[in-house]
Amino acid sequence: SSRTLYGRIGAPGDEDHFAFSAAASARVTVRFERTVHAETTNLDVLLLDPDGAEVASGPWTGDEETPALQLVALPSAGTHRVVLREQNPEAGNGGRFYLVTISVVPG
Repeated sequence: SSRTLYGRIGAPGDEDHFAFSAAASARVTVRFERTVHAETTNLDVLLLDPDGAEVASGPWTGDEETPALQLVALPSAGTHRVVLREQNPEAGNGGRFYLVTISVVPG
């Protein structure tokens, strides 16, 4: 299954959190697209397990062709989170917009 969500990093230090449920050994891909505003942002992408432990992480620097995370196997079942953090501490100024697609396939 896949979900595409609209997000905005509004100020330095802002984080966006997206939750999803998945079975153990499911594989997750996180991909980004620019919005109609054509803005880019540099994001740190973290995938957390149901206990909040980091499963995987990677950057997104505006490249729409390369997923930030690709086919990462989940170690446990439950509600996982994708956390997005702006890499640039001076970002903001009204916000940076993006589309994120979180895809989950059975393991």
